[in-house]
Amino acid sequence: MNNTKENNFIPKKFFSSGFSQTILAFFLKSKSNIKYNKIILPLKDNSKIVLYTHIKDKSKPTAIIVHGLTGSSNSVYVERMSSKLISYGFNVIKFNLRSADGTENLTTKIYNAAQSYDLKEAIIYLKKIKLKNFFILGFSLGGNVCLKFAEENPQLKSQIKAVAVLSPLIDLKESSSFIEKSKFFSYIFLKKLKNLIKIKAKYFPKLYNLSNINKVKTIRDFDELYQAPISGYKNADDYYEKASVIKKLNNIKIPTLIIHSKDDPIVPYSSLTKAKIKNKYIKLITTNRGGHVGFIANTTKQEDKFWAENRILEFFNSIKKTLIIQNQNI
Repeated sequence: MNNTKENNFIPKKFFSSGFSQTILAFFLKSKSNIKYNKIILPLKDNSKIVLYTHIKDKSKPTAIIVHGLTGSSNSVYVERMSSKLISYGFNVIKFNLRSADGTENLTTKIYNAAQSYDLKEAIIYLKKIKLKNFFILGFSLGGNVCLKFAEENPQLKSQIKAVAVLSPLIDLKESSSFIEKSKFFSYIFLKKLKNLIKIKAKYFPKLYNLSNINKVKTIRDFDELYQAPISGYKNADDYYEKASVIKKLNNIKIPTLIIHSKDDPIVPYSSLTKAKIKNKYIKLITTNRGGHVGFIANTTKQEDKFWAENRILEFFNSIKKTLIIQNQNI
């Protein structure tokens, strides 16, 4: 699989900046009447996470969607991709990281970029209920989780058919500094993260010390004072070093698609440059415009305005067709 650069994305008129693309994408909701089953999944450390499943035919491929920072299975981009993947014939699992989607009482920990081990436990469970041929999709922080999972589990290559990530946060240290350049996004994320800590403190007051909450002025402060000690890291730098997948991308042995825009206002494009990706299994699509999990294009007769989502669908569908051909030849 070759690394490629595509410049055929044309942003929606009047929304060409990375900021406007990012904001617009979060307001464009898709109507859906799809019903999901809720599964509370116990983990090895006595924590629990929540999965929302839509399983129509267990013989069909299964897509697992992982949300981003301060997101959940209810995030608009998760809902959009869920609906599209179901229409393409996939079973869909909406995966919630720890403490997301109102599950703060089910685990002592909060979500972070390193929780690929939870994704693995979810797949082990899904295999037990006879699902197979997994396609994994991650957004932003969830992108690092998915890439980390793919790098750590080469033995699952026969079961994990493809990985796709949109605007992945692959270098936590650089990203934590980069986001400080945007007062708007920094404020939004910190407000949600502080609120998460306040909720966790109600359930686990001995673990979550609210006396430090006013000291949190940046994402790094949050990671230093809360994320690192709660998740078992020495400090923020230790968390950034051990959680970030940037140095391990060339180890991935599963077909992988990475989409990233140069004007992403939240995750720096320079992370991909530093990664020096030289991996035949990774297809890299970069654009000059698109923002963070945005990529809102002018609509065409061929597809809707969610350009990056459509590239992911193309990627997954092409591999799914290969599976069908292989099964016919058995």
